[in-house]
Parts: sequence; C-alpha cells; structure tokens
Amino acid sequence: MLNTMMLMIMLTGGEGAPADASFLEVDTVAECEERVARARAVFPAAGLVYRSHHCVKSPIAFEPFLHNDTPTGPKYFMALTFSKDGSQLKAAQKFASMKACEKSHKGACVVSYQDITE
Repeated sequence: MLNTMMLMIMLTGGEGAPADASFLEVDTVAECEERVARARAVFPAAGLVYRSHHCVKSPIAFEPFLHNDTPTGPKYFMALTFSKDGSQLKAAQKFASMKACEKSHKGACVVSYQDITE
C-alpha cells in the first residue's frame, strides 16, 4: 500500500487566469485549515486572490513549497483528480501546457511551481 500524507492545496489567481496551485504537507486537517486561515489573512496585502483550498490525503508528494514574493523556476501544468467525496487527491497528471491539460482532462487543471516528486 502506498504511503499517504495530508496535503494542503491552495488555489490562487484572478479570473481568466489558470489556478495557481501550492502544495504543502501538513499533519492534520485542523493544521491545514489553520494555515489556510493565516494565508488568506495576508493575501490581500500580498496581492493574491484566493480561489479555493483542499485539505486532503494523498500518496503524491511535491517539491517543497517556497515562500517567495514572486514564483521562480519552471511552471508545471497538472490535472488534479480528487476522490468523489473530496477527501483524497487521487492523481496529479502532468501536461506540456495548460491548453493540453484542458483539452484532455475534464477535471481541475492548474499551474504550479512545485513538481511532483517520486
């Protein structure tokens, strides 16, 4: 059986732009919700637009989240697939572009600066 972890997935970005996803490993749903509340409190001052968040279990790991003012490095385009009840991130499939993701996936296509790790 695959190891699972609790992930906080934060989606930000303005209308008309792809959702920008950030992934952070947390210990519990309560910790996830607390971190989300703290992040949302500073978003207006940072110029970030909150879209939604997920506190989910997942066997998928991501590169560490960096608290940079502006993102740096390559962008990764991914389709996120959640369980029907929304409690698990079941899959994160990478694509070459947002257009390719949206063309072949009916779920949530996002952009991230964190790659999937093995």
